[in-house]
Amino acid sequence: MTAMNGMGRFQIAERMQRFVAKQRLSLLLVVFVSLSGFSLWLLLNSPEGRRWLAMWQARREEALNQRQFQDALAKDPPLGFPLKETGIAVNPERSLPILVVVLGRCEGCQERVALEWASTLSQWVTLRKAMKGVLVVQVGMGMQKASC
Repeated sequence: MTAMNGMGRFQIAERMQRFVAKQRLSLLLVVFVSLSGFSLWLLLNSPEGRRWLAMWQARREEALNQRQFQDALAKDPPLGFPLKETGIAVNPERSLPILVVVLGRCEGCQERVALEWASTLSQWVTLRKAMKGVLVVQVGMGMQKASC
């Protein structure tokens, strides 16, 4: 009987080895997916994982802001750009330099900054004698111009 049990165990072990050899790829794939799912669960539910995700999101937003800034700089007109193309009236007899201040969208600071620039360009007599100022403010999707 013990010889029979030894033989039976040997056959079972041999069958197991053949089964595992045939299913090795599937077994490895199941283990990989299980460990990946567990790692993702840990990443989302642990404080360290949340910190990593927050750092990754901050870096992604910083890279996106940097790219948007570079795109905006690439679209800026070069120095010496003819202002007649923008619709700003230039008096050829008065050869004062022109300061163009362009304000884009800024949440919470648009009105304050625009008012400060408008008061600076209109109230400083010395500045007005030395140069002409143009304030361009982006409102929604359009642009508004004010000349001082």
